[in-house]
Amino acid sequence: MAALPAQPPKEASPAKQSASTMNEPLTDGVDSLLLARDQDLRLYCHLHAPPVERRHHGGLSWDYLPVSFSADETSIVKDFQKHVMPLVRPSWTEKLLWHRVFEDGVTNKLLGFFREDPGASSSADDSTAVLVRVNGEGRELVVDGETEILVILTLHKSGLCPPLYLVAENALCYGYIPGRALAGNEMQCEEVLEATSRALARYHSIPPPPSISGRGPWVWRQARTWMKLVSESLHTDDLASPRFKQVFGSVEELRLEMEWLRTFLRAPSTDWSQVNGIGTHYPAASDSEEEGSGGISQSACVLCHNDPQPLNFVKTPTGSVVLIDMEYSDVNYAAFDVGAFFCEFAGVHGTLDYSRYPSEIFQKKWIRSYLHECARIKGLSQATVSDAEVDGLYKDANNFAMVAHFIWSLWSLIQSKNSKINFDYLDYGCARYTEFKRRKSIIISQL
Repeated sequence: MAALPAQPPKEASPAKQSASTMNEPLTDGVDSLLLARDQDLRLYCHLHAPPVERRHHGGLSWDYLPVSFSADETSIVKDFQKHVMPLVRPSWTEKLLWHRVFEDGVTNKLLGFFREDPGASSSADDSTAVLVRVNGEGRELVVDGETEILVILTLHKSGLCPPLYLVAENALCYGYIPGRALAGNEMQCEEVLEATSRALARYHSIPPPPSISGRGPWVWRQARTWMKLVSESLHTDDLASPRFKQVFGSVEELRLEMEWLRTFLRAPSTDWSQVNGIGTHYPAASDSEEEGSGGISQSACVLCHNDPQPLNFVKTPTGSVVLIDMEYSDVNYAAFDVGAFFCEFAGVHGTLDYSRYPSEIFQKKWIRSYLHECARIKGLSQATVSDAEVDGLYKDANNFAMVAHFIWSLWSLIQSKNSKINFDYLDYGCARYTEFKRRKSIIISQL
């Protein structure tokens, strides 16, 4: 659950400009000396920088920098100036370099570097900005870093995300999308409804990297992996705590719930996923227990984002909306992404408000817009989208909303024991699991 480059404010008070989230350009009045110093620094960094390696996998390639970044802001800035700027933005100078910390992530540390302060200079071009994301401690337990790299490269080739400049030992360096992240309270606006449904449809239309296209759905693979990590991460005192026992019961109860979900979702509700050829652009994954497919129609599998929260949707200056942060992106059920998207209306930070979960009317309107965009991408008539297909995806999405609550509660339990980020993972996990149980009881009562 990480996020989110958003456009730096165009105006800011002097107090904000001096805050820890950004730094002022150096202004000592001796421009020529500063320029010479910057040129000498870049030459030194270039001569002493570790060699960049070209790595390849599955027909894709990227540059690897054998450097480990520290996670504090000052060190990231120094590492950017020393290792990244000479390679990625050699014409930039320290004199004008400006940076901002993006505060809303709950997994990693993210800084944006700009040629100059976009809020102080009308000539500043924030489209050339560079983002450096330093991975949080324990991230490797919950994220497949190589899959993320392959997905970013694939999406960039399709024009859906900025370039990946460098991969370091514990960091990524990539391009910036000017704009702002969506807010939870605007998700049900008509304009945002259309934009988010189109953005997710475009994402699902991209064939996944060949090396991952034959995998079973992400959700069952991760549920199994994260369930094992929960067992390994939680100690006796954690399991005995009143809070854990009250909400989760025991690890064994969590396992039983996971198996119930897999059994409940074995039979597809409808054949809606055949509409417009969704998911048929790459080989179907095996339906074996080993692959963890869950038995649902494999034609419903696409390249999913898997974490479609509002903060991962950026509205650009042109008004279009694009998805960012592909940490969890992988082959999965399209209905999972849709259901997870509806869950995220409750928010991420603070108290989760599940009264914001969208109504049936809203969901079906959003789903129809999504399927219309799928049809447009395939070059088909939007008239091919029937009420039955909308109803089918509506049912599947709401079933998978239940799964989304369950799997992110497992993620939260793992993070609560391994992450150093200042975020109450256990509280978040308790809220997600409580909502899973509530939704499960509703669905069972309707059978």
